[in-house]
Amino acid sequence: MKRFFTAALGVSCLALTACNDEVKAPVEVAQKETTSINVCVEESEEFTCDKIGSSGLQSALVEAESGSMILVHPGDYIASSFSDTPFQDIEVRAFLKAEDKALTIVFEDGAVIKPNDEFASSAMLAVNADLTIDGLTIEGFRYGEAEDDYYDGHGLFVIGGEVNLQNASMRDIEKMSLTGRNDAVLNVQNLSISDSHMGVWLEEEARMVMSDSKIVGIESAGIAAYDTSVVTVTDSLFERAEDDALYTENEAKITASNVVLRNNSPYAARAADASSIILSEVMFEDNEADTGEEGEGTVQVN
Repeated sequence: MKRFFTAALGVSCLALTACNDEVKAPVEVAQKETTSINVCVEESEEFTCDKIGSSGLQSALVEAESGSMILVHPGDYIASSFSDTPFQDIEVRAFLKAEDKALTIVFEDGAVIKPNDEFASSAMLAVNADLTIDGLTIEGFRYGEAEDDYYDGHGLFVIGGEVNLQNASMRDIEKMSLTGRNDAVLNVQNLSISDSHMGVWLEEEARMVMSDSKIVGIESAGIAAYDTSVVTVTDSLFERAEDDALYTENEAKITASNVVLRNNSPYAARAADASSIILSEVMFEDNEADTGEEGEGTVQVN
């Protein structure tokens, strides 16, 4: 059944060389300053603005050197364009894209990524990038056609690389809110996903560690893991998923502890094929069924 986040290099290097019992002065090492790019939704007397508007945000992602920080000030950043990136036999159509670089992206309270009514796209794509993203808010992204040659209507789509995602919110996403593909590594803390088609979708060798998060009001699965992907979840809530809160297939594995699984259907946790789900210190509450197994899949409750 297939359903559809380095500290600045502070080489604190104290080089002490003994020569005839004489201690020489520490060697001074130049420290490269972090470049900051400020993005504003419009010209502002309140903020320093290096880039303006939605196009300015994408420009900042393209022009930033690896190691830079992008600060996104409050406002609605409505998708102004998109790019298509080939992935396997499909293309990812996304408004924002970061590729092959290390960036820190901080969204201030009130900065929201929104879709353009004139075209369908996903909100953001990361390709083989090393990103730290704080405060990302995505709302309302839609697909063009339910089944076509594009991944549109997604929230944050990650192909390879590593993303450290914290304090993020994704709401009303018509396809997958958070996606990890290939060997992507997702480190997720304090993520809220609500009123969307799917919470988290992982395939191939993707890995995710999630904590202190909530996935509520999902048409499909809260987390769906396929192939050999691996998920670890702690201290989180999964509520009102209509096609399982936690689902594994193929040889995927989910380990969850100290989580609440409430009012999900048809199962709170289901494992198919040779996949597995291991649960400990879990609260089951008002699910249509707590666990389900298909094929050689196993759900272990400790």
